[in-house]
Amino acid sequence: MLIIALICLALCLAVLLLIFFNLVGQLFRFAEVDQVDGLSVEDSLLQLSNSRRLNPILERGGMICLPLMTWTHRTRLSRTLAQAGVNSLEHQHFFFIQMMSSLIFILSATFILTNLLEMNIFAFSHLGWLIFSGISGFLIPGVSLNSKGKKRQEEILRTLPFFMDMLSLGLNAGMSLQSSLQLTLNHLDDGPLKREWSKYIFDVRSGFSRAHALRQLSDRIDISVVRQFVAALIQGESMGLSLTRTVLEYGKQLRTMRLLRAEKLAFQAPVKMLFPLAFCIFPCTFLILGFPVVAQALGLS
Repeated sequence: MLIIALICLALCLAVLLLIFFNLVGQLFRFAEVDQVDGLSVEDSLLQLSNSRRLNPILERGGMICLPLMTWTHRTRLSRTLAQAGVNSLEHQHFFFIQMMSSLIFILSATFILTNLLEMNIFAFSHLGWLIFSGISGFLIPGVSLNSKGKKRQEEILRTLPFFMDMLSLGLNAGMSLQSSLQLTLNHLDDGPLKREWSKYIFDVRSGFSRAHALRQLSDRIDISVVRQFVAALIQGESMGLSLTRTVLEYGKQLRTMRLLRAEKLAFQAPVKMLFPLAFCIFPCTFLILGFPVVAQALGLS
């Protein structure tokens, strides 16, 4: 009976793992939007939005988990997904992935405690391991999503100064903001910044006002510099001011910020190298230099 129970538990765990990895594959399948079959970015976005299909298990699981989420949790999770560039999932789908991850971790901890360590899972002293496993499994997808969002913001910050220079070049040539953006996107390398501004152009062409599309762009990126630049664009458009000087000043500010950030990282390098020097390099150096001295002092041949 014990062997049959172990086989059933292993089969259930394998099925849950297959379902979980299938759901996680849905998380990043449409996270990035690229140009497809030679189409423009706007046409690719439209084609992707029409052809996008979620996994049926993920869809049903999201509908089941939706009543368990508060409005604050839904808003915060939706904002996090947008900032990470994950457009194929809604908040209830990601919450279902977190619940599945927590369940898999709990079953794994139960299997380890009962069969590998031969412990009684009903003992109160072992209940903490199951709680810790469930919490860890629930938090791991969120940590991965936040890490993806931070990497995306860093890539946007690296690309932003060149974007400002190209935009100011088009405005100085007498082009409109829409034409300058299109010119800048044509010369900009593929990345999250290009995709976000392509979504802005797509929203404007779909009928949204420029102010509304710019606010959505600012919410998706969620970087202070971009928020200030978007606010300046909205204010300049409402008041009829020239945007050339605004873009030039923001471009200079971004280049200065990038230089200061590089200097900050350079000053942090010696401090970060202190730990590997003290615990990895110095002991080996002292061992090599001190061995002949110790051998001579002890009279070893």
